[in-house]
Amino acid sequence: MSSKSDAQGPEQAEERALHRASIVALKTGTLPATFRAMVTRRETEVQAYRRVAYRIERRTITMQVTPAPGVRANDLRGPPDPAAVDPWGCEPTALPSATAVLCVCLTCGGAKKITCPTCAATGQVRCDTCSGGGKVSGQRGPKNCPSCRGTGRTKCEGCTKGMMKCGPCDGVGRVRAWLEVRAQHSVQVRAYPETGIAALHTKRLSVEDFDRPPANFRVPLVQDSQWMNALPERLGPELTPALAPVSDRVIGQRIQRFESSVYKFTYATRASEGMLAVSGEPPTLLPGSAWGPLWRRLALAVAVGVLMFFVGGVVAGNYMARAAWFKTQGNGGLLILLLSIPS
Repeated sequence: MSSKSDAQGPEQAEERALHRASIVALKTGTLPATFRAMVTRRETEVQAYRRVAYRIERRTITMQVTPAPGVRANDLRGPPDPAAVDPWGCEPTALPSATAVLCVCLTCGGAKKITCPTCAATGQVRCDTCSGGGKVSGQRGPKNCPSCRGTGRTKCEGCTKGMMKCGPCDGVGRVRAWLEVRAQHSVQVRAYPETGIAALHTKRLSVEDFDRPPANFRVPLVQDSQWMNALPERLGPELTPALAPVSDRVIGQRIQRFESSVYKFTYATRASEGMLAVSGEPPTLLPGSAWGPLWRRLALAVAVGVLMFFVGGVVAGNYMARAAWFKTQGNGGLLILLLSIPS
């Protein structure tokens, strides 16, 4: 895999990077030619980062039930325990038949009825007509609500005296229970390091980004393993996925490696040194570049300009205040202009 920077020589690539740095320096009021003259050292280093996409399967053991009418008490057993089964140590297709038992309904405990969740076993709910207030508007002012007769409560239609038929056992108190393996699939992406040239890859943690054409990456893609079922290597803690220890397993991974030259330009002002780092295609300034000296240089230039303008105003004011003739015949404006130009 190659990039535009690979197709050109090292000198041309460095020159393009310097050109980019000098253009960006304009925002500090530094002309490109001036910035080039300020550069005291040039360095080139190769940086790389990797990202890994993990296909993860999460297996959980769940208990399923269905009503079991007509079951005798002697046929009842204890319910199967999901926590006692290793989701990765069992055979998913054989587990339901191997764990099936007849047992008392776990929801109602064999009582066949459960407390109504709507009315909390009271048998009454808030009146919808009056919103529980007991009063509604009438022609002559507030009057008792006709739906609840002023009580603010009405009968719960979902139960009988606060109790309702148990749904899992359909009101028979006994069920057939068995265990099943439920599988969920997801993808996790890890990248390391996340500084330097990796900052140019804003979508590096996106699963969809793995299938972008290599030419569209700002940092050249130099290695792509494609999806592998086997896990050939340990990639270190920074690239390790977050897994639940019992339920999660990695069932596939894809590794990509990105690499690019980084051009560092050390520059010097009268007061201090700074450094601008450029990389990528097209060349882009990297986060962490040291702008401080250029901004201080700009601040100093502005401060000197303001001071000179003030001094020029004072001198011109004194010049024109000497006689009325100077106000009409003198060159006060030109004097201010000359005094305002920094030497």
